[in-house]
Parts: sequence; structure tokens; C-alpha cells
Amino acid sequence: MGMVIPKLRDAARGQVCTLRLNVCNHDTGTTVLAHAPSNVSGMGNKSHDFWGAHACSACHDAIDHHNLAPDEEAAVWFRAIPATMENLIARGMMVLPPEKQNRPAPEKRCAAPRKLKSSIQSAGFQKGHRPMQSRNTFGTKK
Repeated sequence: MGMVIPKLRDAARGQVCTLRLNVCNHDTGTTVLAHAPSNVSGMGNKSHDFWGAHACSACHDAIDHHNLAPDEEAAVWFRAIPATMENLIARGMMVLPPEKQNRPAPEKRCAAPRKLKSSIQSAGFQKGHRPMQSRNTFGTKK
């Protein structure tokens, strides 16, 4: 079973049919939310409520009984679902999040580069001084 959204179903009442088939009766009093085919639908299941269109009783009957060729039916849904969404957005029933402003990213500030010390300086020796030599006499003959 698809998502049931009562507000979207109620929002279809009194609206213009967006399926607009050749059998349309243009009676806004009979307009309901018609569910488009989807992978959720199946025997006894309907697709999500947001995947539908406003349909008068005549268009709803025609689309439910698959009176159109499959490619024609797909074209009808392709036109009707966005038209229904535009209607819902215009009426404030469907709200989209605000767009992010395209601001440049703040500059990354790096710390001043450190001077690398030579291995002699890091060992505590100053420039110009010789390191201490080992006086290890172990193993040497005198």
C-alpha cells in the first residue's frame, strides 16, 4: 500500500481535471485524486498519494479501465502529474524547501608556514658547532 495523505486527497475536491481526456466532463464537483501506476501499485494496492492527478469522474473511469493505449496513457500521466503538482504548489498544499543561496565559500586561512629545522638543529646543536664524537673505546685495543 502506498502512502496515504488525506490532505492531498481532500485537495482534489472542486479542482479542474488535469487528465483532460477526450471524455472529460469538466465537472469540478466530481474531481478526485486518481492514482498513477507505479511499482507500489498492484492488485488491490494504490500508488502513493503524491503520485496522482486530479481527475473528473469520466476521466477517472476511462483511465482506470485502461481505455487508452499504454503509450498514450503514459503521456497522459506525464502531463497530468506535474499539472497537479503545480496546482498544489500554487495553493500552498505542497511546499518546496527554499533554494540554497549560491554564496562563495569562505576562504580557508592556513597558518603561516613553519620553518623546518635540520636534523642537527632539532637535536639541539647550533650551526657552526661540531656534534660531540663518541669516545666509546669498547672493543678497541690500546
